[in-house]
Amino acid sequence: MAAANNSMYPKVRPLILASSATFPEHSYAQQDVLDAVADQNNFDQAAYDFGTRVFNNSFQRGNISLAPEDLGKKMNRSDYREYLHDNLLHLSMDVCKQSLQDWGGPINEITHLVWATMSAVIDAPSMDTFLVNHLGLASGVRRISISQQGCMSGFRCLNLAAEIAQANPKARVLVCIADVRSGLQNQLPLDTDEHVTSRSSVIACALFRDAASGVVVGAGPRPYEKPKAEWLRGTSHIIKGTLDKVSITDNNDSSISWYNAKDMPKHVTAYTPTVVNELLEGLPITAQDPQYVIHPGGPAILKGPQELLGLPQEQNQAAWDYMKEHGNTSGSSNLAVLHHELTREQDAAARRDWIMCLAAGPGICVEGALLRRIVTSRGNVATEAQDAGATAIRKASFQVLPVWAASVAQFYLVALFLWAACLKDNLLRKQPAPSVTASPAVQ
Repeated sequence: MAAANNSMYPKVRPLILASSATFPEHSYAQQDVLDAVADQNNFDQAAYDFGTRVFNNSFQRGNISLAPEDLGKKMNRSDYREYLHDNLLHLSMDVCKQSLQDWGGPINEITHLVWATMSAVIDAPSMDTFLVNHLGLASGVRRISISQQGCMSGFRCLNLAAEIAQANPKARVLVCIADVRSGLQNQLPLDTDEHVTSRSSVIACALFRDAASGVVVGAGPRPYEKPKAEWLRGTSHIIKGTLDKVSITDNNDSSISWYNAKDMPKHVTAYTPTVVNELLEGLPITAQDPQYVIHPGGPAILKGPQELLGLPQEQNQAAWDYMKEHGNTSGSSNLAVLHHELTREQDAAARRDWIMCLAAGPGICVEGALLRRIVTSRGNVATEAQDAGATAIRKASFQVLPVWAASVAQFYLVALFLWAACLKDNLLRKQPAPSVTASPAVQ
């Protein structure tokens, strides 16, 4: 079991108050990217044939920050650092502005900023510092910058933000995840007599693309806020014995080597029930009831948990939609897929209230969160959903109250009843007696 990281039944339930996602302006077909990478890296026929199979089996199109003439072009260390900085800042600014607009609150009420990326080099000041200055956030905003957590960083930051809001209901946490993973295409190790481009590197070129996503998290909705979902629980795990399954390394020539063990998806799939069961513990629902938001790391990452849990593809549809249109955008895809799930058009009868969020990253680390969708007709008031799950959580919350608290509550209820009875009696005594007029017959 993971270490306890939140109350089983939190008294203050954090809310997702806004969500957003953004992508670079350039969108490329998979074949165009393969041809550019193959040309720059002098693929032989065997490498090109393998690339064709992998690229065609991934998705159709994806967004990349590079202009067409720069696809696959090698960068030195300085150029790569500048490329990452400029595009991470651009994507982060764009998605933060969207999140703040969707939220609708005064910018000076943002108390925390959580930023994360997998596209990191040694570069200071950190990106969160730039965002505070360029967005006009308060200089005293509390900042957290996270890197190298890979494809689970979005849900890790969501859980972190929820825990901040749970501890301080006055907090409003702006979360931003930005990734420029397409740079791996430009930084492949060069083919030499000593080194041949690995199949893992070709797979990285086929899978990874660029995006940014964000949310605003807080508790106790204010009049102008329109909550989209309620955060109920979060969990973090490290699968023992899997440290060597994923690795990304900078080389001396500024190239980047990426390794992903072939059995990595199997480890993630086998561990999925552990995370799901923990998040559902004590609730009157099963693993087959929620809508799923699984990180779109590739077909095997999506199919494995679905098949093990007996889920139809429709129950994880947002992830499939996202992978088809945008590919694997590392940790930024977590909240981007969640944004798609919360905003896509769905038939009310088919929409599921519970949302199970799952992602995995190097380590192998697994992150999970359980949400409950909020659907309001009035637009600005988050009401308790009238479903069996909400009722069960409320009942369970009362059950964990200590005995003395229940006794105090009963005492005040009895006192309130007696006070109301006395008040009614006093009012009746003060009313004037009704006048009685004799009828003519009596007179």
